[in-house]
Amino acid sequence: MTKFEELCGLFSENMQAYHEYEKEAWALAEKIKNKMVQYFGIPSDQREEDYLKTIPPGNYNLALTYTIPGSVHLEDDGFWHFGLVLVIRESPKVIAPIENVLIHLKFKLDNDKYRVFWGADQSIEIENDTQIDTLVEKLFALLKNRYENYAPLLYKELNPEKSGVKAYRVLGLSQLFLTI
Repeated sequence: MTKFEELCGLFSENMQAYHEYEKEAWALAEKIKNKMVQYFGIPSDQREEDYLKTIPPGNYNLALTYTIPGSVHLEDDGFWHFGLVLVIRESPKVIAPIENVLIHLKFKLDNDKYRVFWGADQSIEIENDTQIDTLVEKLFALLKNRYENYAPLLYKELNPEKSGVKAYRVLGLSQLFLTI
């Protein structure tokens, strides 16, 4: 074997390890999304994407539909980034008005466990489905708190330190970015 073939073999091993890590990241993102669908009770009588979409963070074109592999990206910071858009309505049967809530999660493998982060300093260690349940419960509690305590601020400038969210206008829709 030549030195070049040796390097090619090592590169091949590294690529295989990367693809395994990528598949694990996709599986975790899929579990989080499915748990949100289940926990939130997202209606199953219509297209799931009408209520919960996966998107790559930083892409705000909600007209596009992404698969889990298309919405989970390994970024330069060493984290997998994953976006979910929860479409909130006055009722599941009502078409408008709506509010699109972007939930940006990032995670990475750390000592055989995934650490999932959201916002500036919130995180949870995931090693089984119980911790995924806890993550989804925390996201629900954040949203519930936002609507119970900060709804009057919806179309005013939000104080991120107080409310935990930042409001942006994108294509005429209110986009809420969870920043806790």
